Amino acid sequence: MTPGMSTVSHLPARLDQVPAEQQLRESIGLGYGGIGLGSLIVFVGYLLQLVRVGLAGDAWKFAAGSATVAVGGFVLEVLRRRRPLTLVPQGPEVGVYKDGELKGTFPMKQLTLYKLSWANTFRELVLFGVFGAMATLGAVSTLLSGPPGLYTAWVWGVAVALDALAYSSVLTRLMAKQYYLPGGTASGAVAFPKSQLAKVGWNH
Repeated sequence: MTPGMSTVSHLPARLDQVPAEQQLRESIGLGYGGIGLGSLIVFVGYLLQLVRVGLAGDAWKFAAGSATVAVGGFVLEVLRRRRPLTLVPQGPEVGVYKDGELKGTFPMKQLTLYKLSWANTFRELVLFGVFGAMATLGAVSTLLSGPPGLYTAWVWGVAVALDALAYSSVLTRLMAKQYYLPGGTASGAVAFPKSQLAKVGWNH
């Protein structure tokens, strides 16, 4: 049992016994996966370059680096999604479910809303959104400029990574609210979609 949580509850022991409209599922972005996919595209570009003319100098380092980042990004994305957290509010208590099972409960009054900085949100949207859109337009234009090569792979890789980060920012910052959960339930603030919060009547 996680410190600060109680196992005495009238909530069902398994999440599949809880109606879907009562569940608050954690909102998880695609940041790591997008970076992994973008790096994979770059790595494929280096593979094509190797087959066509070979690699020389630092190209081997960039190829190995892109492969490492791709693997790391995919692994982190899978790990993040293996054990999604789900909350089930019921009266004055909140049930915490992981792996489909009730891990404990905590009083509603211990929940803390994490107020996001609008300056940070704006900065993320500009950095990832605007530059992602520019990179995407550049990536599309490379398809009209001749056979794809290493430059094409880099532009597409950067575009995919930035677009995924922009989507994650919108999903977890604009379309969700973030909370700190008591008792070390999560390592940081956890985002939950505003649409789900509205369904359960949660106005915290």
